[in-house]
Amino acid sequence: TVAWAGVNQNLGANTGLTPFDGWYAELIYCNAKQTTTDRQKMEGYLANKWGLTGNLSASHPYKASPP
Repeated sequence: TVAWAGVNQNLGANTGLTPFDGWYAELIYCNAKQTTTDRQKMEGYLANKWGLTGNLSASHPYKASPP
């Protein structure tokens, strides 16, 4: 979740002090708060696409297969 409060922000910043030092493979922007189901679908899609299913919790509904 990313929110802007009218001041300069660093995407991925750690408490606003240390900017993220890495690469983003893919970003998804939504114009509304996502439901838990929608968020899990996005997580499952991205984890399967990028080979990162091992990062999903054992109880994640899309750990074994993509949505």
